[in-house]
Amino acid sequence: MIVENPVRIVFDEDRSEGISTFLDGRTACVVTTPGSARRGIVDQLFQGPSAAPQVFTGVHPNPTIESIVNGAEAVMRERPEVLVAIGGGSAMDTAKGIAALSSIGDNRGWLGDHLRNGAPFPDDFTPLPIIAVPTTAGTGSEVTMWATVWDEMTGTKYSLSHPALYAEVALLIPELTLSMSPDLTLITGLDALSHCLESMWNRKANAQSDGFASAGIQKILRSLPRVLEAPDDLIERREMQHAALLGGLAISSTATALAHSMSYPLTSRLGMPHGLACSFTLPSLMRFNADSSPERMQVIADAIGTNNVSDAADVLEARFSEWGVKDRARQFFNGHRVADMQELLLTPSRAGNNLKAATTADAVEIIERSLA
Repeated sequence: MIVENPVRIVFDEDRSEGISTFLDGRTACVVTTPGSARRGIVDQLFQGPSAAPQVFTGVHPNPTIESIVNGAEAVMRERPEVLVAIGGGSAMDTAKGIAALSSIGDNRGWLGDHLRNGAPFPDDFTPLPIIAVPTTAGTGSEVTMWATVWDEMTGTKYSLSHPALYAEVALLIPELTLSMSPDLTLITGLDALSHCLESMWNRKANAQSDGFASAGIQKILRSLPRVLEAPDDLIERREMQHAALLGGLAISSTATALAHSMSYPLTSRLGMPHGLACSFTLPSLMRFNADSSPERMQVIADAIGTNNVSDAADVLEARFSEWGVKDRARQFFNGHRVADMQELLLTPSRAGNNLKAATTADAVEIIERSLA
């Protein structure tokens, strides 16, 4: 299956385009975090004819149904014609949720009903357009149609998804990622790596997604160590932002698989950052999937630059050891047992994409092996 991605992608290292180029005279609301606003990013992007937009800074990490509904009520009072999402995955997710609700009217309960009970999109669903400006290099959300939304009542993770929720434009400015801390740089880079690998050991993998993912893996393994050593290296920051974009393009036609399925309760129950939760199991998952489709797994080995999958897993494990990935993940368990959340580890819409079918016992063993 190959899905045409409709997002216009613009790399704008020198800011020559300017946000006004894409607004085309429309009134805008910026959806962002307090931190992005404090750092002056909004002021940098909106100058001259595009100055003084409405700014909503109510983006929360891991946005919930309630936070998005409240955000939509605040944003839509001014009736903007386009949303500008500035930030990481949470800003993109929030903007997509607000955009969806802009087409629903006064039905405050629709989002919860849709996610929890499958209430349909209206026939005339026309969400506000989105211009996505990522300030991290990980989620690839600027080129996917999904928004991750958490249920504040149960801790359940949902995906809000509709082709009309693709961004109109993805504007990538590598300079905006310079403010990321070393921890955030690593965790978002691992998120991008997970997207690339999850699109490859995937039942929906195709030639298009393989091309994006292979290029993304090569960039990450080459550039992530460099940018961790030299955080101000704008060339390597651009490479990482490009890699995250490639990961997003890959999963836009395959979705993610078992690593992401297992990650959700680790985030909701233990507070583990998403990029870490969906990546520390990758070497173990590579070995788990190794015998499922040798031909398909060889594509991954080729991308990593090894002769076989076993060597590829060793390479990945060595990198993770250098970066302290396992130790970072262990900190969040702190007495918690994987078995205590085993019933939450397999989400059919994600685990079902994995090349090799997994049982609950398999998922528990993969996590425990990854922490051992």
